[in-house]
Amino acid sequence: MSGVRSGPNTTYETSKGGTCETDFELGKAALAVLEAAWPMPLAFKELFERAVLRLRQTGVQCEDDADSRETLCGFLLRLYGAGVVEFRVSLPPVAGSVSERPVASPVARWQAQHGNFVASLFHVAVKVEDEIGRCLLSSLDGSLDRSALTEKICQLLESKNAFVESGGDVAAARHKVELDLERNLNKLAQIGLLTG
Repeated sequence: MSGVRSGPNTTYETSKGGTCETDFELGKAALAVLEAAWPMPLAFKELFERAVLRLRQTGVQCEDDADSRETLCGFLLRLYGAGVVEFRVSLPPVAGSVSERPVASPVARWQAQHGNFVASLFHVAVKVEDEIGRCLLSSLDGSLDRSALTEKICQLLESKNAFVESGGDVAAARHKVELDLERNLNKLAQIGLLTG
């Protein structure tokens, strides 16, 4: 294993209930890197480099060599066979960042208009918690900038008398909508609902 020593066993569980247990330090580091990046996939080269760096930062020596790469490949292949990790040959057309006029996938926009669950571009079901989220997601067709999106959400809140219930400070409520909008748009991009 070329400098990759074993440590204590750690158990991992997927969102679908699959589990694996391993003492393979490089494998544990790779799983931690994948968990931090999820649902965004990583190329094997980047995954390997981040996992080795993570180990070195914790004082575990790991060689950046062909043997370590091959061992990690075998580990990931066994996890793939058990349904713990997924492999992709290409990256779906997800947005790496939020554009000035964000666009959600057409399928997600339609689903947001018709229910509480939408499919991300990573084929992950995402629950849209409330009417504001459904309004935002279904409005992301690329025609609206931040100002227009803020206005649309504020109109929805005004129609529900939400500004009155929040103390009547409309300026403060609008400012909160603007801040929440940016946070939510970044979250939508991260989980694969915005197209590039």
